[in-house]
Amino acid sequence: MRYSVVSPEMWIKVPILDDGSGPREYFCNHTEVEARGAIEAKVKAVRSKDFYKWREWQKDCDESPYELLKANRITKAR
Repeated sequence: MRYSVVSPEMWIKVPILDDGSGPREYFCNHTEVEARGAIEAKVKAVRSKDFYKWREWQKDCDESPYELLKANRITKAR
């Protein structure tokens, strides 16, 4: 089965002023993986290079990288 895995929203500061301040740019990580279930899909996603920013974000907060991820099974349109 194919799954779409998406992280929650994260942000980075885009420094545009001389003092290094600026607006936040919001984004999330997404990937598609082959897995037998949602839990396996989340594990494969976190281990992929597509989720590097998510792993770093969670590491900075001392949180598990598997928390808050959403894994949805992709079904073929009939």
